[in-house]
Amino acid sequence: MKFSLFSKISRALKSSSKKHASDKPPVTSQSSTKQIFSDVIVATDDASHTSKNPQPKTSEANAAIEARRPSLADSEIAFNKVAINRRHAVYNARGNSVAYGGNVISSERRLPGDGGLPAPRAHRDAHVIAAACDGIALFQGLHPEDRRVLYENMYQLDYGPKEFIVRQGEDGRNFYIIVEGSPIVQIKGDKKGELELEKKLATGDTFGEVALLHSCPRSASVLVGPGEKERVKVWALDRNSFTKLLSNAAFARRERFAQALRNVELLKQLNDYKKLQLADALVPKSFNAGSAIITQDVVEGARFHIIEKGSVLVKVKVGDSTQTVNKLGPGDYFGEVTLREDVPPTATIMAEVQTETLTLDRASFKRLLGSGGVQSLMDGNMKNYVYDKSCDSPKTPGGSLKSASVFR
Repeated sequence: MKFSLFSKISRALKSSSKKHASDKPPVTSQSSTKQIFSDVIVATDDASHTSKNPQPKTSEANAAIEARRPSLADSEIAFNKVAINRRHAVYNARGNSVAYGGNVISSERRLPGDGGLPAPRAHRDAHVIAAACDGIALFQGLHPEDRRVLYENMYQLDYGPKEFIVRQGEDGRNFYIIVEGSPIVQIKGDKKGELELEKKLATGDTFGEVALLHSCPRSASVLVGPGEKERVKVWALDRNSFTKLLSNAAFARRERFAQALRNVELLKQLNDYKKLQLADALVPKSFNAGSAIITQDVVEGARFHIIEKGSVLVKVKVGDSTQTVNKLGPGDYFGEVTLREDVPPTATIMAEVQTETLTLDRASFKRLLGSGGVQSLMDGNMKNYVYDKSCDSPKTPGGSLKSASVFR
């Protein structure tokens, strides 16, 4: 094929030189050379395909090409869609409204974690945010470490006179905490759009937490007052960051819990799958120094505890006095006697320092640890948990002072 192509090019050049032999030496321009090559290639390509795929008539071929070619209207529509999408992205980052078919999606500013412009982070003011969010149920149900991560990943936004922070009826994006200023809340009626409610918010107030869970229309507008010197500063958290941070925190916490379970001698016989099941069921608890985690003879709120951080003191009431008989630390556990035997706690467990435990309620404890080898080990250990009420001190069956390690 290559030799045939070169021979055709050679014959084309020779015929061109003979045609201009009586004239001046021919000067082949770049365009004419390209034309010669294109003619030869087209002719060669046509010759190679004619025998296999006979070509339709010229008019029919042109008609087929025109039918496949997009119309000018289609091209304009495609171009307009691209332009609208780009404008939408830019306007969202800047906090402008974008409408499709007259329906405004949102004019709220996008935060850096949601594709918005850069903004200062709140890691230095996490304690201020924590105080403001103290009464919000959405945050109260989170682990303290998860709350801290969320607070540190909030962003600072500033608004000027008459500027809207959120607009009634638009989809919500962010949760806000007021740091400075007194923005105005306005609620308009559904029918006539008349103002039904207007009030001012103060520093420390919050709004928009529903937007962290799902997208829904705002029930009110919040805007800065009309005065020339009116300014409002807020800390904001977007839904994407909220979901991502909690998801990452949940995965990290599961791995942390699994690692803590590996340090519990009682649970070392469990395989990795069982440990992960157990880790998913654990509920973390935190106790201040001096607080009673379990109270002797009080069944209410009894749980199985594994100490993750800190230390606890085991106290037994003997007559009118209370004796400290043991001290437990990370990897130790307590509370299994009440759940296994359905009896009141035999000792008071008090946090010596700030202590964090991983806990199971009665149902989870019996489902995950109430059978198999773990149950046998617990039964063996519990045989040593003896208290002789006839004496004024803890006793073993032999009558000597009981080892501190047997009290849970």
